[in-house]
Amino acid sequence: MRRNIRKAVPRRRLYSRMTPRPVRRPAAASKHNWVQSIVSGLTVLTAIAALVYTSRSTTEQLRLTEQGQITDRYSRATDQLGSEKIDVRLGAIYSLERLMRDSAADVPTIVEVLCAFVREHAPRKVTPPSTTTTPPRPSRTPKSPVRPPPDVQAVLTVLNRRPDGGSARIDLHQTELAGADLSRAKLAGADLTGANLAFVLLHEASLENALLRQADLHNASLTHARLHSADLSEANLVDATLTSADLTRAHLDQVDLTYARLGDATLNGADLPQANLTRASLGAAKLMGANLFAAKLNDAYLGAANLSAANLTEADLTGADATTPEQLAQARTNSRTKLPNG
Repeated sequence: MRRNIRKAVPRRRLYSRMTPRPVRRPAAASKHNWVQSIVSGLTVLTAIAALVYTSRSTTEQLRLTEQGQITDRYSRATDQLGSEKIDVRLGAIYSLERLMRDSAADVPTIVEVLCAFVREHAPRKVTPPSTTTTPPRPSRTPKSPVRPPPDVQAVLTVLNRRPDGGSARIDLHQTELAGADLSRAKLAGADLTGANLAFVLLHEASLENALLRQADLHNASLTHARLHSADLSEANLVDATLTSADLTRAHLDQVDLTYARLGDATLNGADLPQANLTRASLGAAKLMGANLFAAKLNDAYLGAANLSAANLTEADLTGADATTPEQLAQARTNSRTKLPNG
């Protein structure tokens, strides 16, 4: 009987026959694909670079266009400030205000222009020197003062609304601003030397480090004003209201505060040598460490005032009201100090 004998095929050989052989590509084709990839990549990079350049060029062009428009607006507004017509000047002032909001870089320049406008259009009026040694007692119901012209008041309002937060320095020295409304004004570091600020409203105004030497502030209202380290030397503050004002470390050499209202004011460390505080109201005022050398406090009201470490050497407190021995004991006096009770 014949057997059906099948020839055994080695597994290794059988596997190799079933597995497809790898196709070998020509070397030239691989090199072509590689070059094509590089070319494609360079094309993409070139396109991106072109887009970036175009974008930057467009942005720069827009910036130059905007700058040109700002320059045109500035030139037109400054020209209109010199107009003889009040409505044209007012329009120019408000145009400069809009320009300050649109271009922060131009704020200091515009502030300088507006301040120069006020100095030119409202210079302080020269008054003859007083021949009396003691000013007459002011009226408690004074007549309404003259107000600044509309364009000058508009500039003051615009300066107070400037968007820089008050960093641009205000220079209004020797100006005529009697009766102006400067409530909550941003005047820190401002130069108001010799300015006429009589009857001015300065409620809650920021006047830290401001220069107010020889300024006229009679009958001015400075309630809650901040005058920390301000220079008010030789200023006229007759009958002024400084209730709750902060005058910490303020310079008040030879200042005239006759009839002034300083209730609850802070004058800690303030310098008031030879100041005139005759009949001033200082109820609950804080005068800790204040220098009142040779100051006149005749008939002043000092009820509950804090005089701790205050310098009252050579000061005149004749007739001062509501003082106590305890108050005066906390202050520094000498043999030339004239106390209320002699």
